[in-house]
Amino acid sequence: MTIVVNSTDAKRNLGGLIDSARTDTVVIERFGRPVVVLVDYDRFQSLEKQATPPKRQLGAFKHIPLNIEEFMATPVPGMEEYE
Repeated sequence: MTIVVNSTDAKRNLGGLIDSARTDTVVIERFGRPVVVLVDYDRFQSLEKQATPPKRQLGAFKHIPLNIEEFMATPVPGMEEYE
């Protein structure tokens, strides 16, 4: 369930909203627009894990050069015979 309150009511009843946020999502509005959300900390951690992109999977590339000099100095596997 989602509970929606304005910021003035949220200030007056913060303790109650914290208790509510343990089981429900609490949306706090300012001037009729949602601004922040209170969620249980375990739910927050779960959402944060879902939002964190996995580490880059570069396949054969172990390193991506940062500048042109580093790029030009990076050996290309299989090209040794042309040097």
